[in-house]
Amino acid sequence: MPRRPIGKIRSASGSLVSRSSGRRVSGLGALIVAIAAVPAWWTLGGGTIPEISGNAFDSPGAIGFFAALVVLAILVAPEAVGRDLPLDRWPVHLTLVIAAAVAFIVATTGTAVSAVGSNTPLSSVFGITRAPGLWLTLVGLGTWISGVALIVDARDDR
Repeated sequence: MPRRPIGKIRSASGSLVSRSSGRRVSGLGALIVAIAAVPAWWTLGGGTIPEISGNAFDSPGAIGFFAALVVLAILVAPEAVGRDLPLDRWPVHLTLVIAAAVAFIVATTGTAVSAVGSNTPLSSVFGITRAPGLWLTLVGLGTWISGVALIVDARDDR
């Protein structure tokens, strides 16, 4: 009996590894965005004032988290189903990354307005050590956007 490698999934849609580079880059960016939703996105206060911090779930940034989960589900589902999903098309990818980017901008702008209203310098609110989730999300969004650009450029990217 010939031995088959353990863990090798064969499906009609092809392996996730052998699929398009745009989908791989998009999936990596969406994964970073989903993970980066948990650490702090902003921190107000410090010194004599008690620190208050929040993450994506305290703002519209949660939309980006759920959009990232949808993209990851779309990319992984063909492995489980065994065929391509009709939902896995470039307009869906473009819509989800735009929703995540707009949610990021709205969340960041809202926090910046609150910080300026309380006379807090933005460098102390959005500093890399005080808001690591925000900066990771920014890197993830950049990666995700470049992956979607590859998908849109190919139009029928499989």
